[in-house]
Amino acid sequence: MKKWVWMIILILMGFTVTIIGCKSVKNLDDDPTFKPMIGKVLRTKKDLVVIDFRGSKKTLALVMPGASGVPETKEIPQQLPADYYDATIYGVFLAGSTVQIVHIEYVKTFEFSFTDFYAIVTSEGDFKGKKLDIGAMTNQNTRVPTFDTQYVEEISLPQ
Repeated sequence: MKKWVWMIILILMGFTVTIIGCKSVKNLDDDPTFKPMIGKVLRTKKDLVVIDFRGSKKTLALVMPGASGVPETKEIPQQLPADYYDATIYGVFLAGSTVQIVHIEYVKTFEFSFTDFYAIVTSEGDFKGKKLDIGAMTNQNTRVPTFDTQYVEEISLPQ
């Protein structure tokens, strides 16, 4: 083959490797900006949905009903877990339930970047002790994401 054909092949291979291998995850637990958030307890103000998106390597996610790919709470089947398009629904996380933030990470890929928050369920119920991805309830448009007060509120730790 001609020299220019090999150059094009090498460039395409390099581009492919760059796109595929561009995901990075940075642990923010000890970052001075995020460290004060570890251990905070949040209480839900509305019923939310516990779901697992297929193809995601994450833990279960806590998301708002009616969001993209998530049914309204009244549309959730009685028999759980239940398949819903490209996800599995595990149940409704009732208003007044609590979670404690245990891990924060910054995820960057070729397409997007975001800060993700993980919490352990501290309230009684089916999900007590489960680790949930609670990043969907954050406003990612600031350097340090904030939680949407429409869905959760910070409460003090029990004394």
